[in-house]
This record gives sequence, structure tokens and C-alpha cells, in this order.
Amino acid sequence: MRTPGELVASVRHLASLPASFQRVKQVLDDPRGSGTQLAELIACDPGMSAAVLRVVNSAYFGIPGGVETVSHALWVLGMQRVHDIVLATSLATTFRGIPAAQMDMERYWRASVLRSVAARGAARLHGITDLERLLVEGLLADIGHLVMYLIPALAEQAGASPPRNRPLKPSGGH
Repeated sequence: MRTPGELVASVRHLASLPASFQRVKQVLDDPRGSGTQLAELIACDPGMSAAVLRVVNSAYFGIPGGVETVSHALWVLGMQRVHDIVLATSLATTFRGIPAAQMDMERYWRASVLRSVAARGAARLHGITDLERLLVEGLLADIGHLVMYLIPALAEQAGASPPRNRPLKPSGGH
């Protein structure tokens, strides 16, 4: 039986985030990058645009009349929140090829969102001001499971194919 290190070394292609996310990240990391550039990039990607507009038009923000453009959403949400939404959308796209027999993705993402909301709530209770960062950390806390499913032999070796009717085990923040 091969070791996990050998299995990972044998993988020729591990998932990477889409090029559209990489371009968004470049604009955000560039001191000369602007909100206008960011809005134009996101507007060119239907999935990202829909995700950003869905969030900004949610009951959480309660904006009368709603928001119809990515540039307006960027103004309301701020660049960090938009980055986090684009990251979450990109991750969902990157890992959508995992077979349903191996991982119930709807359940996985639902658990991830619940964990992220709980992390943000706990941060608020303890007076931590960087609530959005903790929300993202909660969302990504279990991302290693998805990476493992991209390497079927590693998932099998780790016994990572739980029955579909069994609840996901909490990650414990690792």
C-alpha cells in the first residue's frame, strides 16, 4: 500500500482555482487596481455576477429596490466581501466534479455555510471585529476533504467514502 505522500506525489493535476478568480485576485492585490476594474472582471463572468448579486440582494442586507449591477454591489459590499464571494463561487466550481457517490456536495456546502455563520457569530460574541474573515475561515475549514476526493486512491486509503446517509463529522477547525 502506498503512503499518502506517494499518492499525492503521483497526482499529475490537482484542482486549481479558475483563471477568472486569479484575475480578480490580481486586481485586488495591485495597488493601482480599482473597483471599476474589479466590477468589470466580475461582470464578465455570469457565475460570479450571479453570486455577488444574489448575496447583495439577500434579506441579510435588506436593500430596498435591490441592486442590479455588479458595480453597485461592489459599492455596497466592499472589495473584501466581494473577494470572499468570488472565492466561494470559484471553490464550488473547482470541486463540482466530485462524484455524488463519494461526497454529497449539497450537504458538504450546507455544513460549510453553517460553520461559517457560527464562526462569525462566535467572533461577534467575543468582540472580534474581523467577522468576515472568520466567516470565510469557517467556510473553508473542511476544504481538505474536497482535495482528498480529487485523489480517489487517497480517499479510499483514508476510508473517506462515508455512507451518504451518515452525517459529516465536524472538522474540529483543522
